[in-house]
Amino acid sequence: MPAKPIIDILVGENRYKDFKKLIKPLKSVGYYFHREPRRYQVLFLKKINGEATSHHLKIVKFNGKSWRDYLKFRDTLNSDRKLFNNYKKLKISLSNHYPNDRKKYTTGKQELIKNTLRK
Repeated sequence: MPAKPIIDILVGENRYKDFKKLIKPLKSVGYYFHREPRRYQVLFLKKINGEATSHHLKIVKFNGKSWRDYLKFRDTLNSDRKLFNNYKKLKISLSNHYPNDRKKYTTGKQELIKNTLRK
């Protein structure tokens, strides 16, 4: 799957109150706290090498809605070649249209992801 040169990591934590305890140790290895948990309680951190982001780290409730959605989408991509190819084409198109606008790039993928998760 073509992708921006950013490694996405998903971490499951059992209790929300333990999410923030992870910020300090993650900062010690180069991660920067980026965003408070929102709708699905996702804690988001970035690792930046030079001027480029190299890693996105998302901490979610283990086996919660976000956890299950991320894994379901991954597993569906791995098992459905047509979906895989459609997602691949969409990512390439969005990357070409929005090479420096991560928000629009991400927003452009949402409909396909939501439709996949509804099935």
